[in-house]
Amino acid sequence: MRLLDDIPGIFNIPSSNQVRIEMEGTDLNEDQYRIEVVDGTQLEEQLVSPDSQGHALRITVGTSAPLGLQPGKSLTISYPLHADDPSPQNDKLAAPIRADFSMERFGPVATRYCNRAPLIRVVHRRRRFSTGKEVFPAAGPGRYEILLMFQNDSDSALEDLSLHDVVPGTFNIEKSTVRSNHSGERVVDFSKESAREGTHVTWPIGRIEKDERIEVVFEIQGDSESEYKVADAQDYHGATFGDEVDEEPNLPDWADESTRSFSEISEIEPESELDLVELEVEEQDELEEESDSDMTVDLSVPQVQNFEVEPEEEVEEKSEESDEEEEEPQQPAVITPDVCPVCGSEASVGASSCETCSFQFS
Repeated sequence: MRLLDDIPGIFNIPSSNQVRIEMEGTDLNEDQYRIEVVDGTQLEEQLVSPDSQGHALRITVGTSAPLGLQPGKSLTISYPLHADDPSPQNDKLAAPIRADFSMERFGPVATRYCNRAPLIRVVHRRRRFSTGKEVFPAAGPGRYEILLMFQNDSDSALEDLSLHDVVPGTFNIEKSTVRSNHSGERVVDFSKESAREGTHVTWPIGRIEKDERIEVVFEIQGDSESEYKVADAQDYHGATFGDEVDEEPNLPDWADESTRSFSEISEIEPESELDLVELEVEEQDELEEESDSDMTVDLSVPQVQNFEVEPEEEVEEKSEESDEEEEEPQQPAVITPDVCPVCGSEASVGASSCETCSFQFS
């Protein structure tokens, strides 16, 4: 069995030791298969990556001995793929596969393609945020108000946001308020943990939406005579959050084979519907012209004349005129009497000599 699997150009080439081939839950030995890497995708031509030409894996299984894959059994091939930094020009990528297999070593080979090629959608999510902290003197000696801020400027929401701060050891936190520019005031209970530099305080905010701003305001109370440096309190002690939130569920998807096959047909047959209509109209015009030419030959239709007949009529008229001209000099010899050229007297019709002067007519 030989498998040809396309790897889109956004992915790195997997190493041979990362490829796992198993048959009915049992891994095959390395001498039972061979893996070759081919530059460029071999099957897909439309949904390709602009980053690079990609690769293809040519996997031959059963090199040392027949597999013995019985009817109803399955062969599974798996390997990981990693995309370092796909460009924003990537949108949809397809990864088809082809299988060539035979029952015998030198027997006939059958070829099969996957019914639906897996479709990979490349989505770029920008993670960007801004933070801040401010300390204000509050009413009364040894009292301060502290503001923590977190602004989510990412392309999506963020999960599991937590804000952190450190309260000096000589001060105690009394109360806190959490506000959002989207949902208003939130009820969030903070947690405290003692440390050498003071008390670590954490506010588990949870999910923060896109373009949402979270503000935490709390007061601390300490001995008015204790030394407290406001500059040290300005230090921001960070925020932690989880992964981006996908608005659309990450479910398997496949390429639309009907659209792909239609585009291939359009490349093979470039004639449009309008061209076909024009061709049909031209064929009808040619048929009408042929029928008109046949009607001109039919002499039973009186209103149709053939221009080729006119020269023949002229020839016939000319021939008739020439015949009349030839007949005209013969008519006087028969009808008019002979005139003697010597004396000018008229002789009777049919006479051989002149009766007056005896001139012999020829």
